[in-house]
Amino acid sequence: MKTTEGTIKGYDCVKSFRKIKTRISKELEGLSNEQILEYFKEGSKKFQEKMEKLK
Repeated sequence: MKTTEGTIKGYDCVKSFRKIKTRISKELEGLSNEQILEYFKEGSKKFQEKMEKLK
């Protein structure tokens, strides 16, 4: 079975991941555990809504 790998020129996965991780860390800094859980629940709902729109 043949497989091919596609890459995007100039895209650095590690750099992108670190930027996302840093942004989330700054947003969550100083929040309580309950607030963090609510933050992720809200983000998950927004993601589901976006996916439904794309269908």
